[in-house]
Amino acid sequence: MPTAPAAATGAKEVDYVSKQANLTAQIESERMAAKRWWQDYGQCYIDNSKPEDFTYENRIKMLQEKLASEMYMSASMISMTTCPRLHV
Repeated sequence: MPTAPAAATGAKEVDYVSKQANLTAQIESERMAAKRWWQDYGQCYIDNSKPEDFTYENRIKMLQEKLASEMYMSASMISMTTCPRLHV
């Protein structure tokens, strides 16, 4: 039994090619931004770091400190109160 085209049935057709192209463009943009950051600040970051900065335990500790900081907490509260999709 042949199926009717999406336009005839009223179903919305998904353009996967455009979605993939858009996603690819976003990924490439992020890659280029990271590359520019590394060119501008990477050497300074490496020169000022200590070996223990790259350990798993230290990275977890730094993330916990960041999440517990007053600045992060106030930013998350503001974003939760101003985002209309979060209000029910």
